[in-house]
Amino acid sequence: MRLFVPILAVLVLASCQPRGETRKLDEILSGARSHFNQELNSAGPAAIKDDTRTRLVALGQSLEEAISAGDGRAAAHKKIAEQIEYLTPRSGYTSRASLSELVEQHRSISETAENSAASSKLLVARTYTLLSSEMETTRFGL
Repeated sequence: MRLFVPILAVLVLASCQPRGETRKLDEILSGARSHFNQELNSAGPAAIKDDTRTRLVALGQSLEEAISAGDGRAAAHKKIAEQIEYLTPRSGYTSRASLSELVEQHRSISETAENSAASSKLLVARTYTLLSSEMETTRFGL
């Protein structure tokens, strides 16, 4: 019994340690960005309409502004919300709720006085991921 409690304590503490599945925010952002760019470049002109492609390229630029701009971060998030709102009716039915939620989050972060670079990066990464997912499936073709 004396040996059982310390061994159990060691096992419990060891199981709580991270096992290499944690990633830094910059790694998540760069992975989401590269996946977005890959999907945008791999989809031919017939797959994504020209107007939608132009909007997606502009949205990608706005997303980059949101993570690089210091004082202009709020304006960039407001612009992103408007661009996603335009794309939402053209997206697949299952993506519309998620895109609408992203619009609300971008608006919320644009209206708050304190929006940190980390929260902007995380929201931009989520936006890249959802847009990439949409380009893999319906490609904003509705």
